[in-house]
Amino acid sequence: MDKDLKRVFFHELGHFVAREINQKYFGVIGRAKEISLYESLSKDGHYGGKTVPEIPDGEDRDKSLVSICEAMAVYVYGCFFESIYLEQNFEKCFCEYGRCNGNQDFLNWWEALRIADRKEKQEEIHKNDLDYFDQLRLNKSLDKFLSLNVPDFLINSSVEGKYSVNIDELRRITFPFIQEHELPYLEFTQRIREILNLSQMNAS
Repeated sequence: MDKDLKRVFFHELGHFVAREINQKYFGVIGRAKEISLYESLSKDGHYGGKTVPEIPDGEDRDKSLVSICEAMAVYVYGCFFESIYLEQNFEKCFCEYGRCNGNQDFLNWWEALRIADRKEKQEEIHKNDLDYFDQLRLNKSLDKFLSLNVPDFLINSSVEGKYSVNIDELRRITFPFIQEHELPYLEFTQRIREILNLSQMNAS
């Protein structure tokens, strides 16, 4: 199977996991409704991914992430998964430059800091991200997720080079893995909250 397609699957899986825990513990709406993977026209041989959040009727899609701290966790979790899968440095994925696969995630992360009026905390938050990434890697915390057989979850589209993810099956299979992962994730978001000195506030 194409390695870059697997890379994007695991990247989107990282966002998926963070959104699942956010909804369970913080009441943050916006867990994944659809995940699509597609061959990028601008990057030959590379794939991109997109998650459509599940927004109940009457809710504002733009407010699907209502807490700055949980939003920032979602933004970095894709690159956590991707970087451990590829056995590479986190910053090779998560950076401000267009060459980085997580460039848009980085920009969203930076925008969350701006909205929270905490731009001066960027270095401290980034160090926390790096420390947590090292913890995930050393503890092999993502091994069960990364052992998933990716083709089992992909649905071919009528468009060549495009796939959708079977969300129901993904949710069913990863449920016990996510349960095991909840504690470190909650500790991670709590540390973000402590650094920013924030209670819940709107991220949009």
